[in-house]
Amino acid sequence: MVILLIGLLLCRAVFLQPTVTWQDDAHGSKTSIENKVILLIGDSMMGGATGYFLSDSLKAEGARSVIIDFHTSSGLCRPDFFNWNDQLNTLLFNHDFDIAMVFIGANDNQSIHRYTEGWIRYHTDEWYDEYNQRVGNIMDMLLIKADRVYWIGLPKMINPEFDEGIVVLNSIYEEQASLRNNVFYISSYELFDNFSSASYYQPLNPTSSSLRAEDGCHLTARGAKILVQKIIEFISQ
Repeated sequence: MVILLIGLLLCRAVFLQPTVTWQDDAHGSKTSIENKVILLIGDSMMGGATGYFLSDSLKAEGARSVIIDFHTSSGLCRPDFFNWNDQLNTLLFNHDFDIAMVFIGANDNQSIHRYTEGWIRYHTDEWYDEYNQRVGNIMDMLLIKADRVYWIGLPKMINPEFDEGIVVLNSIYEEQASLRNNVFYISSYELFDNFSSASYYQPLNPTSSSLRAEDGCHLTARGAKILVQKIIEFISQ
């Protein structure tokens, strides 16, 4: 439990209790982003440098407009804290968009709160079933308006136990994406897998050359630019 709490605190999750590769274009050719309205949603992973640079890059590539909706410390496990289903209903009512991108999950290494009452204990069979269902539901809701959905996987985390949970979450995102013709999984894990390099991660003295923030979770501006470059290359093929 202590290890789990340490991992959660690294990403400032709110809680009450207790190898992926770049996906091949198996579903057909990717859509151009020129003149498209693009929705970006997620937690603080999307709301920080990544969202800022991704929005700018999409506009530079010809996107007509970019809508960003991020909520710090949110995720799919805690609808009692922030309910993404309700938020997506609002977004679907208020906006039309052609493409959606999701970068979320860093706060989901925890038990699941039911929408009505009670909890589903972390890493039980019921937890896996429910989390898979919630991820798939988000994808399906976005597909109501989006021609394509891109789900950005989580980067490697410095805390080993926390990172084990991230690998599990990424496998769920990738699997659910593979079940849908117009959803693509984009991995960030292999981009940030070397915590031994001083230029990669400097917890006591982060510099402009560091790729990760002091918490070992979020990306610095430089790290975000590397991820955004991969995203743009992926969706523009």
